[in-house]
Amino acid sequence: MAWPFGTTPNAPNLDTGPGVAVPTVSTPITASAAWLLGAHFSNLGAAPITVTVTDTAGSKLCELKIPKGAEQPYEWPFRPTTGVKWFASAAGMVGHVWGYV
Repeated sequence: MAWPFGTTPNAPNLDTGPGVAVPTVSTPITASAAWLLGAHFSNLGAAPITVTVTDTAGSKLCELKIPKGAEQPYEWPFRPTTGVKWFASAAGMVGHVWGYV
């Protein structure tokens, strides 16, 4: 299968940036159609925290329970979705989500 971007791929244009506080209520990252590549989450809190990523309809794209002080990467193999939202079960989770819109 040929690489879909020609000879030089463009950098992902859906990028929250690293170390963004994940909100405790479902919050849009984008409402546009997107293709997800990866995520990275770090629990800076004092207890385990669950982080959830969904599409705009609320279907789960990933749900991770991360122990206190731990971090967790997550990969999607160019996962198509209609919009992306995220939230954490408690304050103290930081994250980074990237892909293409």
